[in-house]
Amino acid sequence: MLGIEAVGIQTPPLRPRVVEIDPRTVSNTATLGGAGAFLRFRPTDIVGLDLTLRSGSLRYVDTRDDHRNVISQDLFVADVGTVLYLARGEMGSVGIDAGVGGVLNRVGYAIDDLDRSVQRFGSFVTRIGFDVELVTRRVAFVFTLRSLGVITPQNDASHDGPVFDSATREETKPAVPRFQTYVAAGAGVAYRF
Repeated sequence: MLGIEAVGIQTPPLRPRVVEIDPRTVSNTATLGGAGAFLRFRPTDIVGLDLTLRSGSLRYVDTRDDHRNVISQDLFVADVGTVLYLARGEMGSVGIDAGVGGVLNRVGYAIDDLDRSVQRFGSFVTRIGFDVELVTRRVAFVFTLRSLGVITPQNDASHDGPVFDSATREETKPAVPRFQTYVAAGAGVAYRF
C-alpha cells in the first residue's frame, strides 16, 4: 500500500548555542506538526515491510526587549522497518513495528535585522511502535504511534549566514543534545494495490 499521513512529532526543545531563546517561550517538550508518506509491503500475513518519510516544523518566537527573533526548526525523518502483525482480521490489523533510519535537522535563525542564517545536521534514529490498519477493498486507514531514539553527533554542524560569522566552534555544534527521544504519531490513508 502507498499512503500519506498527518504527523505530530514530540521532541525535546531546541537548545541553540549561538543565540539565546527566552526561557519563558520554551517548555520541556516541543511538538512539530507536519506530513508524511509511507510505502508498506506485506509479503506474508504476519510480516510487513515499511518505508516511511515524515517531516515536521516548529517556530520559536522571542520578543524580549522589543526585538523579534525567530528560530525555526524543520525535521525530515526517513526510516525503513518491519511490522509484525499480532492480530489480523478481514477489516483490520494490529501490529508492532521496529526500524532504523536518519533525521535531517534544519534550524533557521532570523535575528534582529541580520540576514537569515541556517544550520544543518544529521542524526541516526531507531524506532519501535504500534500500528493499526483499518482496511476496505482498495483503501486503508493507518494509525501509528512510535517512539524514536535519536543520536546526533556533536561535531560541527553545517552552517551559513551572519549569525555564525563570529561564532566559536562550540557555538556551531548542533542545537540538540547527543541523545534524544521523540514520540511520533500519524494518521493516514493509503491505496491498496
